[in-house]
Amino acid sequence: MPPKSRMGKILEISLPSPEQKQKIKEEAKKRGCTVSKYISTVLDEAARQDRPRPVSGQDLQALREENRHLTTELHGKDLIMAQQEAELRKLRGSAFLQQSWDADIDSDLLRILRDGPIHDHRLLAALGIEPRDSEAVRAVSKQLQILETMGFISRTTQGWKWRH
Repeated sequence: MPPKSRMGKILEISLPSPEQKQKIKEEAKKRGCTVSKYISTVLDEAARQDRPRPVSGQDLQALREENRHLTTELHGKDLIMAQQEAELRKLRGSAFLQQSWDADIDSDLLRILRDGPIHDHRLLAALGIEPRDSEAVRAVSKQLQILETMGFISRTTQGWKWRH
């Protein structure tokens, strides 16, 4: 049994391999300290790191409630954003219905057409346009007509197809 003055200061550890022991010795030497001081320092550094505390049942319930709230809020914002995008598309499309128009072709329409052949009803759905929204449908039709006249697209049995 060690003398009383040394009680509580000695710790014996087993390492998985002699290589691990050698690695620890080398790291201690790099830091210019003993193996004991190195291990003590590494343990102190690990203890000081900010670690998340274990989550209690009450914390978990609060986090679930917050998650539900944020999910609902996000869903609501997604709906608002979809409505605003549809309204913006409608406003941009209305420029094509004027006698002299100065507007850009809808970038989403171009992307969808480039992705591959697509029929009218799927095209409208991909753009978020309801078939009963006659003004928006006419605006898309006008853009399709312009693209077809300029030779960018053609109507095939598979639907609208990008030609270039």
